[in-house]
Amino acid sequence: MDAVRCFVDQQQDSWDEHLAQLAGALRASVNRSTGYTPNKLMLGRETNQPAELMFGTTEDHKYTGTEEYIIGLEKAMKTSHEIAWKTLKTTQARMKKDYDLRVLERQYAPGDLVGPDTGETMIQCDQCKEWFHLTCVGISVSEVDEINIYTCPNCSLIDRQLPPVTTGT
Repeated sequence: MDAVRCFVDQQQDSWDEHLAQLAGALRASVNRSTGYTPNKLMLGRETNQPAELMFGTTEDHKYTGTEEYIIGLEKAMKTSHEIAWKTLKTTQARMKKDYDLRVLERQYAPGDLVGPDTGETMIQCDQCKEWFHLTCVGISVSEVDEINIYTCPNCSLIDRQLPPVTTGT
């Protein structure tokens, strides 16, 4: 999605006119979680790119008929889906391991209050109006007085993903 953001940043006035090309480029890009392009997984093959249409392609498909093409396509799709599934499982395991390394482990004892009614100090996000425990968002009680407007991690992430807004003035 960084490509979309960069493209929109450069094409503030006409980005919507180029959505088809942008979508084509994204569909032809290898997904790092599956190891395949969306084109390969959905169509069983890569689509011809403009340069290939202009200058030809090095791939030579020698099918003698429709049935042979369909059989080859089915095999290619089955193989790519199996490999993508294995790659996805590996990626999920890696992502879980990375998450587990960063997560804050909490130790609870019998009688500890857990959940929203722990009596722990909370802070409200000024954008989404959700409430958060200070410890959950990494804020100390002493820091609360210094915060004029609080934006939660979710709203902060959304703000970073939105393209800048320009006015017509």
